[in-house]
Amino acid sequence: MDSGTSIPRYLFPRNVHAACPHRVKDREKSNVFYTIATESVVTRKTIVNGLKMRPTTVSSVVTELIRDGLVVEGDTTRAGRKGRPETRLHPRFDRLGSVAVFVVSRKIHAVLVDIGQTVHAHRSIELHKDSTSEHVLTELRNLILSVLQDPCRHDIEVLGIGLSLPGNLDVRNGVWLKSTRWTGLYGLSLKQLETEIGMPVHYIKNLDAECVYILRRYPELSRGGTLLIHWGYGIGASYADRGTVLHANAGLFGEIGHWCVDAAGGSRCVCGDVGCLETRAALWALLPGMQSRFPEAPELEDEFGRFLACAPISELPGLPTAIEYMSIALRNLYQLFYPDNIVLYGPFTERREIFTTLSRAFHENIAQFNRRDTSLRAYKMKSEGEIFGCTSELFCHSLRRFLSADWS
Repeated sequence: MDSGTSIPRYLFPRNVHAACPHRVKDREKSNVFYTIATESVVTRKTIVNGLKMRPTTVSSVVTELIRDGLVVEGDTTRAGRKGRPETRLHPRFDRLGSVAVFVVSRKIHAVLVDIGQTVHAHRSIELHKDSTSEHVLTELRNLILSVLQDPCRHDIEVLGIGLSLPGNLDVRNGVWLKSTRWTGLYGLSLKQLETEIGMPVHYIKNLDAECVYILRRYPELSRGGTLLIHWGYGIGASYADRGTVLHANAGLFGEIGHWCVDAAGGSRCVCGDVGCLETRAALWALLPGMQSRFPEAPELEDEFGRFLACAPISELPGLPTAIEYMSIALRNLYQLFYPDNIVLYGPFTERREIFTTLSRAFHENIAQFNRRDTSLRAYKMKSEGEIFGCTSELFCHSLRRFLSADWS
């Protein structure tokens, strides 16, 4: 994927009502807002012409959108050489916001984001690996409250809290079962946050949040099956079938980093088991050997990605073995899902030489099983995927309410 292309600000569907019963005029209102939110120069006349709608309908819809604070009128523009100047319409993305919480290595981040994916406030804290469930919950609460009290919030209507979390997450019951990042975290009930903060809380596994994002960012990935694999500080996977992410209620799906690949002579993993894939290929396991040769090698994925971009990869201890184990993991995943698309992201596959070597080994490994043209691509993604993925449900629910027509 080309990470250099500009990211659309509004990633929600043209018709936010598509998944539930709705009226024609609700669809029309959603279509009008989508046009204003995604096109550069929009007036009432361009909407009439572009959407083939009656001028009176467009006028009613725009009036409601302005009344609800989702659209504002701006400067004038002349559509052609003749005719009166027309008033431009602009989306007001900061009308609605949500707090997104996500984890990078052992650092927890909380941001206030609007429907246009602009971050208005940001807080973070790094927690010790021995942190207990009680300590993690306290810091989560403090981060969220701090973001909600930030002066940058202004008059943004905050809809709720989205939590994108690593490890094992029981989404149905709102329990963070465990995370290898913190050895003292076990069975953490997140329902307390909803009561204490007084807002809806949406829970999702971090890789599922990333998968939700790439399906919206790249609609072509919704055709067939798409397998998303993260290779970085840890290793995990998410899978979507025809645009729908497969969620496991028990939160145990996709923990491929803890597949046992070397039971007899393997190293002990942070999960407590022996011989896991992560002990051979995850950043946390490779880092000590790399730092013995390059002391400046950092732990955080973003920083490690910048280090790796300039590092002599032939001199990085453990990397050839890591690539070999990851190619085997890709083969096993392929034989499990037979996906149409495989998307890799993380600091390792951002380095072209590593991705090329891994891709070659993968295609050699599946040659005898391949029955279709499977696309394997590397994607450079930072926090935007988790931010969107954990808040999109909150935004979509509210947009359905705001984009339901009142005019008759």
